[in-house]
Parts: sequence; C-alpha cells; structure tokens
Amino acid sequence: MIQNMKPELVSEWSLNNERTPTDFVYTSQVRVLWNCSTCGNEYEAPINKQMVVMATVRIAIISRS
Repeated sequence: MIQNMKPELVSEWSLNNERTPTDFVYTSQVRVLWNCSTCGNEYEAPINKQMVVMATVRIAIISRS
C-alpha cells in the first residue's frame, strides 16, 4: 500500500479521488488526482509516475542548495 511504503505520496493525494491511497501500491499505473505542494493546483498523473516526479523535484532542490 502507498500509505505504508511511500507516505510522502499521501501528502499530495487529492481528496477528490474516489478511492484512497490504501487501495493502491506505489507501482500502480492507475491515474489519480494529486494536489501540487507548491501551487495547490490539482492535476492527474499515474501513481508510478508521481514517484519519479517527486524524486526529480527532490534532486533539483538538493542541487540548488
């Protein structure tokens, strides 16, 4: 489950999704709604791709430091 294995994903999970993070594993290709932690906008992306996006953002932030 996402909630147990990747809790950082849960923080951006949109409440507008019909299902909850406990219904999926983090490698799922299902498209769900996310809330951007920077601007607050909602967008749709596959769960497994969201992991890549979050990792890329972390690397970019660390690189700027």
